[in-house]
Amino acid sequence: MEKLNRIYESKMDGNHTLHIISDSRQVKAEELQPGICYLQITAVNPVIGRSVEEEVWSVLQTEGSFPALVNRLLLEEPRSSEGDQLPRLQSLQRILQGSVAVQVNSGVLSVCTAFCEPAARLSSQELQQLIAALLEFMAVCKRAIRVHFRLIGEAGQDFHTQLVNGFQSLTAELSHYIPAILAEL
Repeated sequence: MEKLNRIYESKMDGNHTLHIISDSRQVKAEELQPGICYLQITAVNPVIGRSVEEEVWSVLQTEGSFPALVNRLLLEEPRSSEGDQLPRLQSLQRILQGSVAVQVNSGVLSVCTAFCEPAARLSSQELQQLIAALLEFMAVCKRAIRVHFRLIGEAGQDFHTQLVNGFQSLTAELSHYIPAILAEL
């Protein structure tokens, strides 16, 4: 991380400084200061290969261009060798709670608010890619809620209702920026 700090700090103009956030916590916008460029690094894996003078290089990889949404965990229903479903209810609940329960995480809505406004100055192609990612994310959440319903017992009904309400609320909020979301979901 020190090497990444040196590399990117050297790219800063004299008006900005670099600050690395070295954990995966959700960053609160109100805690960020103007004039500082923030880089959040959650993991660093050194890559050793051929290089000049035995130097070790770090490779910075992203799954796509910025701004972008990244599904942190892929949602699948695990199966045993016999083909039976072995869903992990607690994992699914954690993912859904962090995705559609607005009181817990406003991440998707924050991304939409930040980048779907005209002031964001995204190209038309970038905006369409972001909208497609948001629609895909919401479609996955909808499917996950259906899977959750199949898995829960009587005791899980209240939590499921909260998830459904959170999904509906998030969809309504996103529709202010992406009217097509109502037809898609």
